[in-house]
Amino acid sequence: MTEAQLHRQAAEYLAVALPPECVWTTFPAGGGGRVRGAMLKAAGLRAGWPDIQVLHDGKLHCLELKSKAGVVSQEQRDCHRAITRSGGEVYICRSLDDVDLALQCAGIPLRAHVNASGRGWTRAAGTGAKARA
Repeated sequence: MTEAQLHRQAAEYLAVALPPECVWTTFPAGGGGRVRGAMLKAAGLRAGWPDIQVLHDGKLHCLELKSKAGVVSQEQRDCHRAITRSGGEVYICRSLDDVDLALQCAGIPLRAHVNASGRGWTRAAGTGAKARA
C-alpha cells in the first residue's frame, strides 16, 4: 500500500471511529514539486509536520503515515521531538491497524475498530458508528 492510499483509508476511518468531541484534520504536504514546497514554506508550514492531527481532551495526537518501506526523515524526527517536548504525541503508522492502535494508546474512546483483516472496521459496542466490511 502506498502512503497516499493509507492516507485516504485513515481519513475514511477517522471520520467513522473518532468520537464527536474529537477535532481532526489532515494536511498532505508532500508532492507538488519545488514551487508548491516554496509556497507552503512561505505560508509557515513547518518542515516535517505530521500528516494527521487529532485534538482530544486538550491534547494533540499526531499521526505520521508511512508506507511499509517509508523512512522518517531527519526533519520529521526533529519536528516530532518538538511536538513531544510541547506536550503532544506523535505516532508512526504504517497500516490502518497502526492508526487504530495509536488512537487506543492515546486513550481516545473509539466508535469503531479496524477488523482483523485490516480492510474495514466494526462498530464499537454502544456506538452509532457504521460497520464497513
